[in-house]
Amino acid sequence: MITSDFHMHSSFSTDSDTPMEEMVKAAIDKGLTSICFTEHNDFDFPSDPSLPPDPFLLNVDSYLYELLRVKERYADKIGIFFGIEIGLQKSCLRKNIILSK
Repeated sequence: MITSDFHMHSSFSTDSDTPMEEMVKAAIDKGLTSICFTEHNDFDFPSDPSLPPDPFLLNVDSYLYELLRVKERYADKIGIFFGIEIGLQKSCLRKNIILSK
């Protein structure tokens, strides 16, 4: 039985429009005991007219604030962890290192 999901994207990532709290509630309803949000942050993502400008730049402060809010609210029901899925373009190595500090 699967009890954890450590690769989740909420509305903080361009590829999801589901609010974080809805995802937490759904995870609890499915019987998960822990989850980790891994929102995208991809510096210099190639432009694509079908996407908004800088589609995978993460507002880390807003993301962390919301994660801490739901983590506290649902602490007695589920473990919630913080993660960032970073882009791997060689040109962004230095930016990714700075982000991780």
